[in-house]
Amino acid sequence: IGDDNFNKIISFLYSTVGALDKIGPDGTQVAIIQFSDDPRTEFKLNAYKTKETLLEAIQQIAYKGGNTKTGKAIKHAREILFTGEAGMRRGIPKVLVVITDGR
Repeated sequence: IGDDNFNKIISFLYSTVGALDKIGPDGTQVAIIQFSDDPRTEFKLNAYKTKETLLEAIQQIAYKGGNTKTGKAIKHAREILFTGEAGMRRGIPKVLVVITDGR
């Protein structure tokens, strides 16, 4: 996607999370995977308990680069992030948003 588009994605994530009411175990939980040849978990669902610390973490994400492997990223989310260990809560809807260059 390149550096410029990556920065646009970071801005999008920052503004989207900024619009959420409450972050943490009693609110919205957010995890981010950056994917290219291999997915990399930037942070899990239970990593942050306040909006401020989550927003700081988003700003610290560095561009990974590489080829787009969307299928690997979705599998990684299902197997690694949508687990109790990563913060998944029973009875709470799970939403996966995939932002890709389309390849």
